[in-house]
Amino acid sequence: MKSIKIILIFVLLCFAFFSIKSFVHSKNETSNPSFESNPQAIVINPETNIALIAVEKEDDQDDDDSKRGYVYVVDLETQGVISKVSVGREPKSIAIDRELNSAVVSNNKDNTVSVIDLNSFSVIKTISVGKGPEGVAVDQEAHIALVVNHKDDTVSVIDLQRYQVIRTIPVGKEPKDVAIDPEKV
Repeated sequence: MKSIKIILIFVLLCFAFFSIKSFVHSKNETSNPSFESNPQAIVINPETNIALIAVEKEDDQDDDDSKRGYVYVVDLETQGVISKVSVGREPKSIAIDRELNSAVVSNNKDNTVSVIDLNSFSVIKTISVGKGPEGVAVDQEAHIALVVNHKDDTVSVIDLQRYQVIRTIPVGKEPKDVAIDPEKV
């Protein structure tokens, strides 16, 4: 039963991603940005009917390392971009804390995470973590984020109510992603 749920969630996320990609690249609509420049992650909040898309750099940016990454906030009902939020360099992953209505974005080149307030669509805190943060997961009940630090083989545990790292856990070599089983928490 658990594997069926996982497969169903994966299929729904793929469907949502390709649906968003198709309307963004519509030949009739020019007001939406192009995500072909290197989208890294997508997360959907079913409670607010929005999608967040992390984009490493835009098509009009050169390859200068000083360029910021962005998170686009897309209204899934209207299929329009609500906001474009500047985050750190090379955003790799996004997770949402639904109760706090915030998102956590890993910024690989800056060794930080950006916490975005999903009411104001602005970064409310940038938190230093380990080297090369990639995967992010949020415990919805404890309001903590787990951030995988690929280049120093650790996981940072972040308190999302106090916006600080409360623990760093050494793990195996070159971790990439993390998940939280809500039934085991």
